[in-house]
Amino acid sequence: MKIALLGPTHPFRGGIVHFNGNLAKALRSRQELNVDLFYWSKPYPTFLNAGAAASWPDEQSSTTFHQVGLSILSYTNPLTWIALIGLLRRGRYDIFITHWVHPVHFPVFKFLFTAIRFLTKTNICLIVHNCLPHEHVPGAAFMSKSVMKMAHRLVMHSLPESDLGIRIGLKKENIVTAFHPIYDQFALPTEPRESIKRDLGLRKIVFLFFGFIKPYKGLECLVEAFCNLAARYPDVSLLVVGEQFHETQGKNPENDPLLRNLPLDDPIRKQIVRIDRYVANEEDGRYFSVADVLVTPYLSVTQSGPLQVAYAFDKPVIASDLPAFRECVSHGESGYLFSTGDARDLEDKMELFMNQPVDSGQVRQYRWRFSWERYIELILDSQHTGIK
Repeated sequence: MKIALLGPTHPFRGGIVHFNGNLAKALRSRQELNVDLFYWSKPYPTFLNAGAAASWPDEQSSTTFHQVGLSILSYTNPLTWIALIGLLRRGRYDIFITHWVHPVHFPVFKFLFTAIRFLTKTNICLIVHNCLPHEHVPGAAFMSKSVMKMAHRLVMHSLPESDLGIRIGLKKENIVTAFHPIYDQFALPTEPRESIKRDLGLRKIVFLFFGFIKPYKGLECLVEAFCNLAARYPDVSLLVVGEQFHETQGKNPENDPLLRNLPLDDPIRKQIVRIDRYVANEEDGRYFSVADVLVTPYLSVTQSGPLQVAYAFDKPVIASDLPAFRECVSHGESGYLFSTGDARDLEDKMELFMNQPVDSGQVRQYRWRFSWERYIELILDSQHTGIK
């Protein structure tokens, strides 16, 4: 089978870059597959760069997980759209795989998919990371539906996403309900765990929040729960790693909006450690190694890259009780679930974890179901959709 895969790669950053790199590696590991990689040279229009941290070049990482491919597609240059179609026609591919992340890509994919359908015999497999965006975008439902209806196969990463696709008018028979595979490319640090904890000023038990900070991720709920917990347990720390999606760097940390309810002399401030910047790929293992548990207090979710990084490091997760998280967090087995947006219940589950911690061995046994091998088998299985 001959496959063309289009997605972002280094020097861009964000979860989709890591996802695409892992997908490329997994596809190329299969001897029966002939895989060519095509990359975005510019994945977003310039006006989005100022606010969308995920579209900035990654100038920090020396480890990139890059797979050799052709960087060709520019959002703002339609000539590159035509050039890619020419390569796909000459390549005579069986399947073209790419990612749907945001309706901003509507004009590019509408053109590409129309040309692929009229000018080639290639089937389109669209991996849908967000059926609809978390933030309000005018016309999002129309643009998303218009593009997704042109794909022969739609890969959703949770049952709620599949149901949403059906509700907005997509064909059920074209949808494959899969899962978000683990991000297992990051390495553990050589520095001892206790040495890193001392360096960061962390205490005995460490709760970790990791990733871009956006309103829908509910970090305020976690901070409120932690402050209540820390008032009773001076040996706990909250480690928040990740930059604001919109620029806030350079602001006075004393005016941190997350800590606005804490007096400047409150000792709990010393129990909260902020890494307010983008973390290079080679640093990820450093922060997961010192964490006892990852907390994902999201208010809405379709999938979570940090959760799958945690599983790769055998770390349990305390997650909000959203349908997508219920599919990938087993209460008491791989972590704990709390009522979404309820800081009191989150505090209770954090305390429960302290008294009844989830063993890393349990997480290791649980995570097998999120392997890339299973993912590839599922998305390429012709019995699930109309792809022949």
